[in-house]
Amino acid sequence: MARRRRSLSAATRVVPGVMAALLLAGLAVTTADAASTGLKRAPSPNVGSSGSSLNAVACRTAHWCIAVGSWQLGTIDRTLVERRGRAAWAVMASPDVGPGDNDLIAVACPSSRVCFAVGYRTAGGVNRTLIERWAGHGWAVAPSPNVGRGENELDGIACGSPTRCFAVGHRGGLYRHTLVETWRGRRWTVAPSPNVGKDEDFLDSVSCPSRTSCFAAGVVFVHYNAQGLVERWIGGRGWEVLPSPHRTNTISGLTAVSCISTRFCMAGGHRVAGAFERTWTERWNGRRWIVVRTPNLGARNDTIQSVSCAGRTSCEATESFQRGRTFRTIVLRWTAGRWRALATPNPGSTDTSLFGSSCPSRGGCVHVGQFNVGALTRTLVVTGR
Repeated sequence: MARRRRSLSAATRVVPGVMAALLLAGLAVTTADAASTGLKRAPSPNVGSSGSSLNAVACRTAHWCIAVGSWQLGTIDRTLVERRGRAAWAVMASPDVGPGDNDLIAVACPSSRVCFAVGYRTAGGVNRTLIERWAGHGWAVAPSPNVGRGENELDGIACGSPTRCFAVGHRGGLYRHTLVETWRGRRWTVAPSPNVGKDEDFLDSVSCPSRTSCFAAGVVFVHYNAQGLVERWIGGRGWEVLPSPHRTNTISGLTAVSCISTRFCMAGGHRVAGAFERTWTERWNGRRWIVVRTPNLGARNDTIQSVSCAGRTSCEATESFQRGRTFRTIVLRWTAGRWRALATPNPGSTDTSLFGSSCPSRGGCVHVGQFNVGALTRTLVVTGR
């Protein structure tokens, strides 16, 4: 049910060790301290008794958001869509295709009456693309193409307008490659997208600051080692690979990207340092990608799971870090040219994750994910103001 983190190397593993002390400007990571940073947990509904999780969120304003994910019916995943109005979060009816798993991984709302959610459905033990559309009168499945008979999955979506959207992911069997699909107001079609080398390429996130420009981020495996992959689309020219910085002999990958213009984007993910995973962010300045230093709050494994920017000096990201055998979450805020860790609500004493973020305004960000109560997974929403 939880959104999957892509392993960058077979050598990536958890190694027992002593946990470093966590200091966040003198604050421990607790729900009580989160009040001082303006972050708070918002009540969010759950479906069924087996577990619910939110993977992504799209907000037009701080009080108008759509979040997507899945809930469990026995051992099968079913789509989950929730909407935030001024009063509270509420579940919206959403369709499923077939008896297998149906998971919504990403969502985009180019207007207050049009939203698209993407993910995958399982048919015959193989993942196939799933796209659903909301046009103000309920959610409906939109026909979506697949390439070949192997796995096809969509993990990100962005829209420059209600009639220009791109969904990204991967397709293939033994070796998987990039998958890009485009919406031009009538139907979804596959768009040509480049791949690097003969190994695997994945696109996990996409951001479109305008109708004529998009950036997609993911990972490419070269000789079984991973590097960050960034592709750019410019209207009339198609998709192209952009050089992405990486340290020599460093394994790294990108899971999220957010752009406010063709001259400013922020992308995040993680790199492998020895036996551990550490955070990794890059900033696009209109000419090239530049590595940006990010905090690591755990002694073992840290990764950026989502990024959203409201302006050049206003971004928020969510970081997962390991405390002992438990994964916790923290929100990072980009101000004055650096990332700052904010005390963040972590309900319960077991795993907590924030998989998706949306920042419609400075300081008005919404983050969604899940937390565990024993073996039960519950939705989690954290808001700014």
